[in-house]
Amino acid sequence: MKNLNYFVPVFQVALSAFVLPLLGSSSLLANPVNVIVGLEVKIPVTARTAASLGNRRGNGIVIDDEGRALTIGYLILEASKVSLADVDGKTVPATVIGYDRDTGFGIVQALTTLQAEPVALGDSSKLQVGSQLRVVSRETDSVPQEVIVMDRENFAGYWSIYWKMPFLLHQLFQHLRGPG
Repeated sequence: MKNLNYFVPVFQVALSAFVLPLLGSSSLLANPVNVIVGLEVKIPVTARTAASLGNRRGNGIVIDDEGRALTIGYLILEASKVSLADVDGKTVPATVIGYDRDTGFGIVQALTTLQAEPVALGDSSKLQVGSQLRVVSRETDSVPQEVIVMDRENFAGYWSIYWKMPFLLHQLFQHLRGPG
């Protein structure tokens, strides 16, 4: 597994931080975990990425009332089956809507009703070094964790991804167990 143990948490934290920067939405601040869904993806054994990535688990952020969720694109590449888990743990089938190679993000859509609140996208260009954010994961007992933006610089990944001015984060709590 080409050192993905490092990259997976970094990208999922970046995804959450990209859209959850302490927004003024009272519903988000009251219970930010309501916007996060768990993502489980099955990959055919014959898929090109099956040997290196296998089946995948991650997070998505609900972005509209139709059950669409933004996620990291590699999670959904070559997917044969996708499911989403809401805040109550209810799992529903989903489908891949699209993958954007330029940003590395993907969109999935729940095929049935999902118990989740959509979040308005934030403006990450306003984040500066020292900004405080909260990251949330379906994998961390649904407890928001605070992080600080430590740096902002262009990022090019070896897998042909380029992000202009993403942020490098430092966690304030030692028990942030991976994905954001």
